[in-house]
Amino acid sequence: MRPVLALAVVLGLMVACSSPTSPSLTTALPLPATLPPGVLTRGVMRAIVDGVPSEAESPVASLSSGLVGPTTIATIVGRFERLETLVSVTVPVAVGGYELGGPAYLDFGLYRGPAFGPTAFWVVNPFTPGSSGAVTVMAASATRVAGSFAFTAVSPTAGTVPPTRTVTNGTFDLSR
Repeated sequence: MRPVLALAVVLGLMVACSSPTSPSLTTALPLPATLPPGVLTRGVMRAIVDGVPSEAESPVASLSSGLVGPTTIATIVGRFERLETLVSVTVPVAVGGYELGGPAYLDFGLYRGPAFGPTAFWVVNPFTPGSSGAVTVMAASATRVAGSFAFTAVSPTAGTVPPTRTVTNGTFDLSR
């Protein structure tokens, strides 16, 4: 579980260090209340990844406040061992539906590390042609985040196989 927790922190820092001039970062949703940074480790993350139903082992959500304007975000990371893939979903900690390219910051990714073969990654963002994603946050607080997601991620690296990966029927429900 510690490697997944470390990855969640690293991914959260990657989000924090994103370009402040990015169009997806300039418009932020207001928060109903300021939430303290935290880590949620109890719960589940499930998805159909490239047509294969799977459940993540040891999913973790890292809450970060003030990293993307005034919006508190949650970066949810799950290790899908049987698929040799890490799935990352970053969403606003606010109940509602969000689509890539809208006013809220969203980030999705799939990562395959050296333990699983050649390192590769696939991303979803407004600047990656062919990528798309949406999330619905159904519960959002300092102690719980739950919702559903789907996305199509594209590898920015030429020659990555497969070049595109699809995640459907994704759900997460994590708490302290």
